[in-house]
Amino acid sequence: MLRHPCSALVLGSVGIPPAIKQRVPPALPLPPPPPPRPETLEPLPPPILPLSALGEAPQPQCANSVAHLRYLIEQAPRGERLFLEIAPNISFEDVRMMWEAATLEGGHAIFNPEMLRRKMEASDFVNARIRELKADRDYLNGGIGCMRSWSNMMKRDLEDGRPRIPAHHEPLMMFGPPMFLDLDQIGSVEDFEKHREEILDEYLNLAVPAGGSDLDYWKTPASRWREMQDRRSLVNFNIDFLEIKIEGLLLLHDRITEGIKAMERLCKERMHIGCGTADFGSFRDIRIGDGMDVD
Repeated sequence: MLRHPCSALVLGSVGIPPAIKQRVPPALPLPPPPPPRPETLEPLPPPILPLSALGEAPQPQCANSVAHLRYLIEQAPRGERLFLEIAPNISFEDVRMMWEAATLEGGHAIFNPEMLRRKMEASDFVNARIRELKADRDYLNGGIGCMRSWSNMMKRDLEDGRPRIPAHHEPLMMFGPPMFLDLDQIGSVEDFEKHREEILDEYLNLAVPAGGSDLDYWKTPASRWREMQDRRSLVNFNIDFLEIKIEGLLLLHDRITEGIKAMERLCKERMHIGCGTADFGSFRDIRIGDGMDVD
């Protein structure tokens, strides 16, 4: 009697020779079912991705200011939530207002919150530089006031006949070899400071009471006149020096004041600072004040 060649595999032990039957692999046990998940466990949170990386988001609408955003909301159907893209040239003033409006509780969704973060960092940086300019201006105010006070005081001293020669004044005299002049050396001295120091090293400087000096040069009334002229000339030079600095610092003060106002206006205008990843550490500046350290 003929049989179907597969009938032995399907039927199992019916009509199967022992040799063939041993080649049939035993059935593998099924894996145990997974244990039921306790109801107390919370579901796993979805992976965190920046909103700008979600590919299935609808096309966002670009908002370049708070006023523009209000316009977009007014034009949308009542109650509709917008999907917004922050413009790269939004002003710092508008960025601050948008941060005041930022929330995690619902509202109009932001496609690129990275722009808000970076623009606010740029705003903080620029405002810090404006505060530095104000500090520099305040420093100039103090310096100008101090120098004006000195200058006015010295002018009054000159009008009152000062500075006067003190009673204990003693001229400083040089004791050593005689000094000569050789005009042929003019223009041929390579190191002037060294040349001068080598000559001065040969002398001893001593303060000698004018009344006890053997030289008439230090005894005559002309010597006191020279001393008076020296002191008054130095005071006049000091006044001129201070007036030059006062005039220059006043110009700088006024220019910084104008610049501060211009920068404060700039923060209200649209600009691209902060729309990328520029390194604020590359900013270069020299502070006004003692030291003038170069960054």
